[in-house]
Amino acid sequence: MILFREYHVRPILDGIKDETSKESTFAKVLILKVYPKFLGDFTSEDAWNEGGYTLDELKKVWIEINKIWMPDKMVTRVKFKLVENLRDTK
Repeated sequence: MILFREYHVRPILDGIKDETSKESTFAKVLILKVYPKFLGDFTSEDAWNEGGYTLDELKKVWIEINKIWMPDKMVTRVKFKLVENLRDTK
């Protein structure tokens, strides 16, 4: 899964953008599950799994990134586990 900024959506959908570049990789992960969920159905456990947040903290972070929290917005959840940390060279 690759996350794109909003300004990339139209060029992708119009078939103009079909490549992307990434900065260096920091880890390899294994995707365990991909599923849809409404923001309004997020639980405290979901918030914790998003990065150790409370539900209120997750909402604040979401708003910082996406500008608005819309409970009726469907998002795609991606459950993963760390396979390899590429930043630690111990």
